[in-house]
Amino acid sequence: MNGLKYKFAIFISIFIFSSVEASVVLDNTRIIYRSDKEEVSLKLTNKGSEPFLVQSWIDNGELNLDPSNIKVPFVISPPINKINAGEGQHLRIFYTGETLPDNKESIFWLNVLSVPPKNNSNANKLQLAFKTKIKLFFRPTSLDGSTSSAVEKIKLSKLENGMEINNPTPFFITILSISAVESGDIEKKLIENIMISPFEVLTVSSEYNSSLVHNISFINDYGATEKQKIVGL
Repeated sequence: MNGLKYKFAIFISIFIFSSVEASVVLDNTRIIYRSDKEEVSLKLTNKGSEPFLVQSWIDNGELNLDPSNIKVPFVISPPINKINAGEGQHLRIFYTGETLPDNKESIFWLNVLSVPPKNNSNANKLQLAFKTKIKLFFRPTSLDGSTSSAVEKIKLSKLENGMEINNPTPFFITILSISAVESGDIEKKLIENIMISPFEVLTVSSEYNSSLVHNISFINDYGATEKQKIVGL
């Protein structure tokens, strides 16, 4: 696979506009791999009008590594495939059994690179390779609960120069925003777009009033946006 492999990199240098949106779309925005599963799958659909070559790989957050040099405890099938216009393909992801923490989630990233075929009929038309990247959470079966139940346990507290966010749970939580509910049910956003790791305590530079009700908007296990009230200290 080394030779084919990553002749794919050649295509990445052909960045010519044919569309502003990726034609190959994923049917979910995140994957939760429970440790008792033999495999998980993700559907890719080509919504475009031409076939695409697709390369898929998983990384551990090291952005500068060639996919061939990335060591993760997962295998994807197929790693490279062609999806015709209007058709779909399922990616199958297998956990290979290497030891991962059993008292908290682990996080990886699934990358899907889609490249249209080279168009020789119009030399002035650029083709654009698109890469989609989503989170893959490995969740041990020993963990009870979900992202939604974890958010209920988040603690906010006031610091002299900001706010402290404490995640005492074994789950990663992707927070879209934390807002204070002021008079007239007007929400004032305090922070946006952070991910807090298991058992992590974050300090953020933001005003905080513990006497107000606060709402947290986050991404749940199904990739949907959910909102909950949280208690401040």
